[in-house]
Amino acid sequence: VELRIHHADQWKKAQNLDRFITHIESLQTDEDIPKEFRDWISWAKGVQKSIDPTVCGIPDYIRSYGTMTRDVQEG
Repeated sequence: VELRIHHADQWKKAQNLDRFITHIESLQTDEDIPKEFRDWISWAKGVQKSIDPTVCGIPDYIRSYGTMTRDVQEG
């Protein structure tokens, strides 16, 4: 249960970061986007994906719980 709560918290943080990145992108009005801006957006999106426990897709996420359940039962 604690792991699911942790994953829910991480997902919420990832969603908030995604909205923040989208907001920052919307502030960029120049047609010629500076390299530093593109680099920051790329880095921030990488961070967002790294904390989102569902980034691999729901089927893989659900399967990971089955694996964890088996590990606990076998342990």
